[in-house]
Amino acid sequence: MMKKIILLMCIVLLAITSFSGTEVFAFEQNTFKDIDMHWAEENIETLKNMGVMNGYAGYSNPDSIITRGEFTALITRTFGMEGGKGSKNFSDVKKDHIFYDAVSAA
Repeated sequence: MMKKIILLMCIVLLAITSFSGTEVFAFEQNTFKDIDMHWAEENIETLKNMGVMNGYAGYSNPDSIITRGEFTALITRTFGMEGGKGSKNFSDVKKDHIFYDAVSAA
């Protein structure tokens, strides 16, 4: 079920960006170390090349369950939303958390 949700999210993100009318992102040949022959390899590479997906130290962890922070980061990067830079307080996301800016922007 989670694989279907992730694939659907990739398709939606690709559809949204394809209707922009202008080419916003430069594509490059740079893949994650853990997606070779993975069923979502092409989608993951596309999201990385678009600047939507960053991964972790060269890995995308494609079979892991996506966290709220990761999902929020994907959405805010897709829509070009800027982080709040310390303007919000959350009980479950501290200001030094990796996804604080994405959560704050959302």
